[in-house]
Amino acid sequence: MIGHKREVLSLKATLFVILALSATGVSAGPVSQYGRLYAAGGKIAGENSNNAAVQLKGPSMQWSVSGWGSDRFFIKETVDAMVDGWNAQIIRAPLGVDVNKRDKNITGGYISKPEENWERVKMVVDAAIARDIYAIVDWHSHNAHEPDVAALAVDFFTNPNRAGGYGNNPAVIFEIYNEPEDDVNWAGVKAYSDKVIRAIRGAGFKNLILVGSPYWDLQTDIAANDPPGDPENNIAFAFHFYAAEHSIDKPFWLDKSKTFRSIVQGALDAGKPVFVSEWGTNDATDATAPDFVETDKWHAFLNANKISSCAWGLTASNYNVLDYWTRIGSPLNYDIKSLESWTNPGMMTAHGRYIYRWLTGKDTAYSSTIPVLPEYKGPKAPIALSSYDLYDYTNDGGTTSLRLENGTARLTYSLEQGDYEYTPYAGFGFDIDKLYKCEYGIGYAYKGGAHTVRAEQGDVDDYAYHSNLMPTDEAGDWTEVTVPWELFRQPEWGVEVRQDVFKVKALSWEVEAPAKTAGELFIKDVYCLGYDASSASARPNKGSSTAKNGVSSVMMFGGALRVNMAQSGQVDIFNLKGGKVKTFKLRQGAHALKLNALPKGTYLINAKCGTWSRSIKTSVK
Repeated sequence: MIGHKREVLSLKATLFVILALSATGVSAGPVSQYGRLYAAGGKIAGENSNNAAVQLKGPSMQWSVSGWGSDRFFIKETVDAMVDGWNAQIIRAPLGVDVNKRDKNITGGYISKPEENWERVKMVVDAAIARDIYAIVDWHSHNAHEPDVAALAVDFFTNPNRAGGYGNNPAVIFEIYNEPEDDVNWAGVKAYSDKVIRAIRGAGFKNLILVGSPYWDLQTDIAANDPPGDPENNIAFAFHFYAAEHSIDKPFWLDKSKTFRSIVQGALDAGKPVFVSEWGTNDATDATAPDFVETDKWHAFLNANKISSCAWGLTASNYNVLDYWTRIGSPLNYDIKSLESWTNPGMMTAHGRYIYRWLTGKDTAYSSTIPVLPEYKGPKAPIALSSYDLYDYTNDGGTTSLRLENGTARLTYSLEQGDYEYTPYAGFGFDIDKLYKCEYGIGYAYKGGAHTVRAEQGDVDDYAYHSNLMPTDEAGDWTEVTVPWELFRQPEWGVEVRQDVFKVKALSWEVEAPAKTAGELFIKDVYCLGYDASSASARPNKGSSTAKNGVSSVMMFGGALRVNMAQSGQVDIFNLKGGKVKTFKLRQGAHALKLNALPKGTYLINAKCGTWSRSIKTSVK
């Protein structure tokens, strides 16, 4: 119960904020409108809502983990775009604590890089407060109940230099355990929750706390009927759904007497509010298409019960249909100050368009043809070219001369028909590792003959490689070219193979012209364009320190995972929710591992050998 004095003070403070915002021409946001949130029976209300239920809608960001790509979206411009372009009332900032704490090969989260991860989350929270919207600080762990992780959580939520600095900020909500794994029972989660809540309240913090439940936040009713203690009585229970897997009236496989609808309703019937802090339109693995019909059913239920929700996951990559934007459509590729970079439906995934329409009510129809792309403004990094990886080719009858000097490749060619039936050609290329890291595509500078750049994919037959569908004209002076992956197409005569940048192992430049054509082509300044550009490079020379001591290569090629171990080690395969699905123990040497026994989806693969480890993401079709 909120006392009369507290209500009066809250109303005065709210009036002051509204007047101040009006004076600056800025509309008051939901925090000024509703105030601090609190649990009131089976709903969440605000200090200024006269005990009426408050329903908030907004995005959930993805993991803050260093180097995962989603970490680059933890910037002020993201929050501004979500407020101004997507009508967000709340944003969830997941602090990536671990992927699977028991498997320490994957690093980059809060456990190994606390300052980096916290600064990202803090950036989002501060930006949300400045825009007068709510922010969820999410302890994004699947194993938070384990003693050492629990100790970190207590420190994190009470430390004034961490989340504790926002403990009484009315805009901030604490989510203390994201998705306990399927082997964690409620007793373990409850004991952890008791400990963390007691510490938060002991520090004098009164803000709303979201409590997780076992089996990836799918046993909300069990948790609500046996809740952890809270002196403030200000907790809600998190529920997560992915519509293609968790159809609202589908029986829950652990207890078929329940449906997912009844699980949420069971918490409400116990007088405890529910907050859907994460949801998606497919099944959370990339294995299925979005199910918009079931998603609509879920939102009808949430709206009827005034349940707030955040949509996973605010990022763009090549890995997951639950991203908001396609690889080419990432706002970070363009002018991040322009709302158009964030709100063009043609740059979004189907999932992203659904969320955009859900939040704004705007039409998301767009042309299916390749859009006219804005000028690329995203990150880029040079790809080191080595004569060790250089090769040339021409049809029989023609001649070429090729050399690499000071980073510039120079091809001199004279084309002849010879016995070749079609238009003569000549070209050259470089074997290049980790091109899948170039999320947007590739760039380069050239002068000389008209040509086409090709992405040579390992599973393509008969040299029908994917080529830039907009061939490059002859140029007398140095000219820069930017080629997104989406502009690569196979020639009509080739056997169709789906483009997969994980399988691209070389770039080549080909001149095709009538017989008796002679000329030169110069290529330099080849760049990897995309969020993890610095990781792309030419293949390491033989005898490199990595090859001597650890994992010299991890790649998908010819339908198999190719791993080369300098000594005994192992390969761990995780799903995108962080659960380990398979482990291979390997001896020294080269290995080809078949992954076709895995369910269709996207996986994170970590290979470890001695003190070395390498990670990639790949898809199983």
